[in-house]
Amino acid sequence: EGLQRSTDGGNIWTQVMPSVSVNPVTPADIEIAADGELWVGTRNNLFGFGGGRVYSSTNGTTWTLDHTHSSSNRVELACAPTDADYVYAIFESSDVVSAIKRTTNDGTNWASLSEPNDDDTNIPSTDFSNGQASYNLIIQVDSNDKDVAIAGG
Repeated sequence: EGLQRSTDGGNIWTQVMPSVSVNPVTPADIEIAADGELWVGTRNNLFGFGGGRVYSSTNGTTWTLDHTHSSSNRVELACAPTDADYVYAIFESSDVVSAIKRTTNDGTNWASLSEPNDDDTNIPSTDFSNGQASYNLIIQVDSNDKDVAIAGG
């Protein structure tokens, strides 16, 4: 659990993530924005706390809680390679996708996006991951267009 950082080539490691209910939050995904800012999407820790959160850091030691999606567990992130202000997040709850959101202003505001509808008629239109979002989920931003994201589940 948590996230360790070393500044001496790996000899000494320090826990850098904030704690929730005594234990550190647990990263599910770590991304680096175009400007070098670090973004972490969390999942619940061993005791079931801290999931559904998005943190950012400009130095790797001080973290800002940018967004929380209630009742969520795992968060997958994608940063636009052409614009550091654009970050996409997919939130999972009870194995299904519960939300897709995007910020266009470096985490200040988050807007909900529609969920893709899989072409397979056996997969519900309300969960393109088909109940596999807790372990089978990814999102990436097009390298040429910050408004195009590709999601898989």
